[in-house]
Amino acid sequence: METSSSIGSTCNYKLIAYLILISVCYSCASYKPHTFGNGRNWENAKPSSNLIPKHAMYLVGDAGNSKRNDRKPAKNDTVPVLKYLKKIPSKDSEHSSVLFLGDNIYPSGMPPKPDTSDINLRKHKIKKLKLQRENAEYSISTQLDAVKPFKGYPIIIPGNHDWHLDKDFTNEQRKYVNNSLNSSRSTSGEDYFLPTYGNIGPYAKEIANNVVVIIIDSYNLIKLWNQKEKEGGTVGERFTIDFNKMIDTLQSKNVVIAMHHPPYTYGPHGGKFGFKQFLFPVTELIEKPSWVGYPLSLVLLGLGAVPFLKNTKTWLKIATGTVSVLTLSYTFGRKTVRWFKGDVDHRYYQEYKNALLTGVENKGRFTFVSGHEHTLQYLENENHNFIVSGSGSKTHPVGKGEGLLFSSASNGYSKLSFFEDGETWVTFYGFEKRKFFQCKNKVKKEPIIIFQKKIKEKTP
Repeated sequence: METSSSIGSTCNYKLIAYLILISVCYSCASYKPHTFGNGRNWENAKPSSNLIPKHAMYLVGDAGNSKRNDRKPAKNDTVPVLKYLKKIPSKDSEHSSVLFLGDNIYPSGMPPKPDTSDINLRKHKIKKLKLQRENAEYSISTQLDAVKPFKGYPIIIPGNHDWHLDKDFTNEQRKYVNNSLNSSRSTSGEDYFLPTYGNIGPYAKEIANNVVVIIIDSYNLIKLWNQKEKEGGTVGERFTIDFNKMIDTLQSKNVVIAMHHPPYTYGPHGGKFGFKQFLFPVTELIEKPSWVGYPLSLVLLGLGAVPFLKNTKTWLKIATGTVSVLTLSYTFGRKTVRWFKGDVDHRYYQEYKNALLTGVENKGRFTFVSGHEHTLQYLENENHNFIVSGSGSKTHPVGKGEGLLFSSASNGYSKLSFFEDGETWVTFYGFEKRKFFQCKNKVKKEPIIIFQKKIKEKTP
């Protein structure tokens, strides 16, 4: 006959085994680069030397995590991608563009400057607001400084982190970006932060002969998708009509559709989580300081052991057990409950995705470019190209999925090369990660090509 202690021990072992099994099932995402299908043997493919370059479009997403060091300004950290953008030769940048694909300021956009004359604001509050503003200005300035010597056209698109708990901080960023770039480029009244003020999109910008970018404020669009409009219908319905009309008008051109939220992705926003996201879920919620998420996750998960302790009060068992389960279920909830609007599985996100894919159906081959997911991905689905270039300053694991030909979790960016005969190539650049016990000065600081592919044939 088994004793109660042995039964309890058996239950505990079963619980541990169950948790390990679940973690393995959900940890199907990886930080290693992978190629699939006809994406393999990519090294053997390269553009012909006879092709005449027409336009180069650099795609940099989620680059707003530069860290400012107040005590030691010399140690201010600018992400490697931005350092390299400064080195693009002038001859290459004349007929080029750079698209910053959102999340340009972490963790929550650019707040307005505090009103020091407001008697209701205490000194410590004013100081805090000033510091937040200074950090935001530093973060976006590192990106704007990177394109100062750039002769091509820069475009900055908003992402979810450029807002603040649904407060529109994007207008502050818009004013700052436009003022800064108009000043450095000796232009006047030019809009570089797109779509323009009060415009969710679609917004079309022709950046080269026959090359058009359609820009969408995807965060605001998904957030307001089902909101009623004064004229009747919803925001989503109005967008769908406008998008279809624009595609019909521009389908004969080489069209790139740019937004922050990708229609397809196989990272955490697409339901693919790594072991870190499962075991340390709080790291996904706390941006700064980032290290806090690790011990806090362990503490919250550890509370799950309290209900198993002897002489524990019922209310304490319920409270600690609930906290632990909620912490543990964070990653599960994003996939099953679908409560987070930033994840592909959310209802409004799905409707947004369907509107995009339906709008381009049977109208040619289009290229969708986005950030959001801190990875590099290339997919081909439904006769269209999908580029995720969101690892400008952060990285996340990435799993497998339908249409995926390439994936990497290294910091990097991508580049679209358009040629005069209509042929188009995509190239992904990654930065080497420092390995354990590897000397810092032996890590390659220059980006290397980690994938390239022809994505559009020449025009007949």
